[in-house]
Amino acid sequence: MNKIIAQSNMTAVVVIPQELVLDPFNGECDADSREFLRRYETLSLAWPNHQKVNQLGNYLTGAAEQWFSLARCKLREKWNDIDYEVLRSEFLEAFGSSASYDLFEDRQSQKESSISFFFRVMRKMEVSGIQFPNAAKVALIISRMNAEYKSRYGYRVEEFDTPKELLKSLKSLERELKYQKGSEVTVVKRRTPICSKCGRPGHFRRNCD
Repeated sequence: MNKIIAQSNMTAVVVIPQELVLDPFNGECDADSREFLRRYETLSLAWPNHQKVNQLGNYLTGAAEQWFSLARCKLREKWNDIDYEVLRSEFLEAFGSSASYDLFEDRQSQKESSISFFFRVMRKMEVSGIQFPNAAKVALIISRMNAEYKSRYGYRVEEFDTPKELLKSLKSLERELKYQKGSEVTVVKRRTPICSKCGRPGHFRRNCD
């Protein structure tokens, strides 16, 4: 089936084969990853390997776009040499189950401690079956944090070589925040005394005239 893109009087109709119409892939549970790749590979049939690898990200949104960013972080200097088939395999591995979608869509709630969130994401990474290198684990955890923590760690991703180093820093920060909260001065409003003899406020019975 073909899709009409543009039409006007006295001009030819511009038609694009339906195979080349590609909707973005969001990585949600009901999204068909294999059908998306079939359409993408039809569209990119004549492209060289490096173009096919780099253009894939332009057709991804949501959890899938997050996966693509982490894949680049994971491969770093090897990215320019990666074979499309390798990237394809990792894509299917990542979006073949709901566990991976749950991982990429997870967020730290406002009241959740960074330590609790850290361990939850680490468990989800394990359940997803995706083999993340340490740098990608650190980047994923920080990218899913709430605004307060992301503002502290967003620019420091490369400081941590392993999740263990990030955890150590988070524990130190949590202790610091707890100390600051405990040292806040609480102003207690003093109650106005009421005389038990005359019933008027402002003095005690012993000072009543």
